[in-house]
Amino acid sequence: MTTRVTYSEYGSQRSLPLISTTLRSHVVDLTASHTLTQVYDNNDSSSRDIAEARYTFPLYESSAVTDFHALVGERTIKGVVREKAEAKAIYQAAKSAGKVTALFSQDTSEVFTTSLGNIPARSLVVVVIKYVHELKQDLEVDGVKLLVPTIIAPKYGIAPVTTDLVFGNRWRTCWGAFSREIRDIGNAEDVGLSLSVTTTMSGTIRGISSPSHPISIGLGSHSSDDDADFDPKKAHATLALALPSLTGLDKDFTLLINANNIGDPRAFLAPHPTLTDTSTLMVTMVPKFVLPPQGHEIVFVVDRSGSMYNKIATVRSALQLFLASLPVGSYFNMCSFGSNYSSLWPQSRKYSEESLSVAKAHVMGFDSNMGGTEILAPVMDTMRRRRPDMRTEILILTDGEVWDTERMFEFINGSSKDGNVRFFSLGVGDAVSHSLVEGISRAGRGYSQIVSTNSNLQKKVMRMLKAALTPHVNDWDIEWVGKPEKQRATLTAPAPSTVAPISLFDPNCDPDSTPSAPSIIQAPTNVPALFPYSRATVYFLISNGDRPEKVFLKGSAHDTNSNTICPLQIEIPVQAITSAGASLGLYQLAGRKLLQDLEEGRLSYLEGIYDKKTEPTKLAELIAKEGTRVGLEFGLASKWTSFVAVAEDGSTREELTNQQAEESADVLAKGEEAAGSGSTSPSSYGRNFQGPAVGKGRSAKRASTSPTFQPHFTSFHGQQMQQVQTHTQSIGAHPLPTTETPIPLPSSPDSQDLSSSTSYSPPAFGPSSPAYSPSSPPVNYPVAQAFIPASSLGARLAPEAPQNLISDLATLQQFNGMFKSSERIFAWLGLQNRGLEMAHADVDFVATVAVILALESRFPQLAEEWEFMVSKAKEAVGRLYSQADREAVASLVRAALGS
Repeated sequence: MTTRVTYSEYGSQRSLPLISTTLRSHVVDLTASHTLTQVYDNNDSSSRDIAEARYTFPLYESSAVTDFHALVGERTIKGVVREKAEAKAIYQAAKSAGKVTALFSQDTSEVFTTSLGNIPARSLVVVVIKYVHELKQDLEVDGVKLLVPTIIAPKYGIAPVTTDLVFGNRWRTCWGAFSREIRDIGNAEDVGLSLSVTTTMSGTIRGISSPSHPISIGLGSHSSDDDADFDPKKAHATLALALPSLTGLDKDFTLLINANNIGDPRAFLAPHPTLTDTSTLMVTMVPKFVLPPQGHEIVFVVDRSGSMYNKIATVRSALQLFLASLPVGSYFNMCSFGSNYSSLWPQSRKYSEESLSVAKAHVMGFDSNMGGTEILAPVMDTMRRRRPDMRTEILILTDGEVWDTERMFEFINGSSKDGNVRFFSLGVGDAVSHSLVEGISRAGRGYSQIVSTNSNLQKKVMRMLKAALTPHVNDWDIEWVGKPEKQRATLTAPAPSTVAPISLFDPNCDPDSTPSAPSIIQAPTNVPALFPYSRATVYFLISNGDRPEKVFLKGSAHDTNSNTICPLQIEIPVQAITSAGASLGLYQLAGRKLLQDLEEGRLSYLEGIYDKKTEPTKLAELIAKEGTRVGLEFGLASKWTSFVAVAEDGSTREELTNQQAEESADVLAKGEEAAGSGSTSPSSYGRNFQGPAVGKGRSAKRASTSPTFQPHFTSFHGQQMQQVQTHTQSIGAHPLPTTETPIPLPSSPDSQDLSSSTSYSPPAFGPSSPAYSPSSPPVNYPVAQAFIPASSLGARLAPEAPQNLISDLATLQQFNGMFKSSERIFAWLGLQNRGLEMAHADVDFVATVAVILALESRFPQLAEEWEFMVSKAKEAVGRLYSQADREAVASLVRAALGS
């Protein structure tokens, strides 16, 4: 079903078609800003005034929505943040008074609703929403991942009362090109789909790709029309669909970006542009360290509900790889759930030949036949069954399609509080609920990853397993010279007296008093658990005038094998941000992180004011007050605050036009100033719009690439895309620049028009058409090979690995590490089996040596995926066979390999 503005007329539900949506995104290092423009049409011959209409759509979870404005007919309205009930009251009053009005509210952390009041007949509705968010680290490319959700997938349970969504309905956002500015909207045509991304990184861009959709890519600039000097830190990408009649995206759009030094530890201090003695400190890094592994209990909680029908094969493959790679000495169990749940064993069992065989057979019988998605009960049952004398790792595999997440987060927060239990989540599918999947890992002190249809399952599974096997470190802390001890909020109310009478009118008492916030607030409350390849980011809101020059991240790990404490520490220098716009952006990201803590039940500095068990009502009211205060202070939509907009007399489209023109002129001036200086100025990042780059020299042109097809139209309707082959240029030869762009704050994308678009044709209910036809090029387009990380170029010379090679091999590895002999092994590895069957009486020995040598010599690029299996196999071969036998068999295998 197309996302539409819906309204009631004569008792029936009607809708305005979404005629276009433009999303322009700008990535700067670790964060992204977006400007989303949606155009709806009430302009047909039978149109009439509409008293109220509304629509619901997804945004990336944890997004900070910073601006909301609209053009309804001739009226422009700009949103202001108010307490949620107050905003609704203002909206209702304006609607009753006949004024054009709008209300933008958050239903969940990833689902939002806009209500529009008094839409005039024969008019267009243009809604503009701006939001920012952090980028997640992606394990597949060791870079950042930009994700644009396009579907509110069907979710099990009861939807929030503010939405019309129920289980079984599929709402999707259809993206459309709107190539003119809002001021030129007069006669908008149905012009299709537009999604564009510009990137500015602090290091040389080494790779850009989309595992979800076809894209065209340009390197060295933010626009294909830009003739400025080639800048290896810049790039742009545009969605390129093969079918011009298709306007709906049937899966979330994903863009992977790899750049030099993107995971390095960094800290930024941004003074607030208007609040005296107030600064925001951001500390971020992708850790790289190794701790000695320890014995763990690992429990897999597996979603087998009906919504997993097209993902259960992926789940089976992931579990087979998990099982084959578990270390000897660990304990494990499985719990399957849907409407009900069941465990493989009453309690976890030690990893043995028998338990592994039973578990593998159990997994092979998995199907999506257990009904709805009741996820809380099986997680609670898993906690009841855990071994209390062991550290427990709970790995949840799900598509996350449920509404009720608050109770889930509350339970996981409490279960992981003592540090003995961690929760990891593996989201499976192309329309995963990121709110649930990532919320589980935040609450459970683990981390999450998404396995989509075309992502590298094996690599992500193995890195998650490595993380789960690392020792628990529960005392991570960030310090700096002069930092005060951790503070908690206090209520400014007089203590009750049991001696003197209590006055019924005390001028010093404020019944509605809110907490007095400490001078330093950390968000999230606890430093996230640190794992290799997983980004950790912490914000500090500093209001005591502190200006740290360096920070220290510290922790300690207990090595149970040697009974020693291993101190962990890193010193990170702090870089100053001087741009007012960038400082405000960092301040808003910190505010969103603080709101996220409050929404998910982590009380931050409020902990201890009221007892959760004996004073739950007071505690809930306190959290709501603090959430409202934070939302208002930071100007953000949240669980407790909404944007409301009311058209005042004289507010017309010209007003919005003038505002945009002023912003564009200001940013263009900033861009010229930055280009003239020869480096990217921090001030160019902190604006709502970024003007085109201006360069004086043109000695080096940008490199531009495209997939095997590129959108090119002579009209807006019915034209097929012309296939264009464009020469691709590798960027591996460009040296790392000596100048740095250390600001992680994004500006909005360039405001240039797009020259290509697709025609609009609303899809029917449900996914009637794929995003690209079977005859279209596959998702891993040839163009992407020009943008693989330089460190992978050598590995690309190795033979292409068969799809799911490692998962398939995992099904044949036995508990003792040996591989069961099978003709399939030799076929998978590309071995000539001639003579190998006679190499030794033990055929499993021959198969195991063949796997070891073939993986090491032919598939080194998959080392992260097979290293656990090969390590176990080597240990088994070394233990069971003599050196002479090992050398004899290895010699024959090498001959078969041709090495």
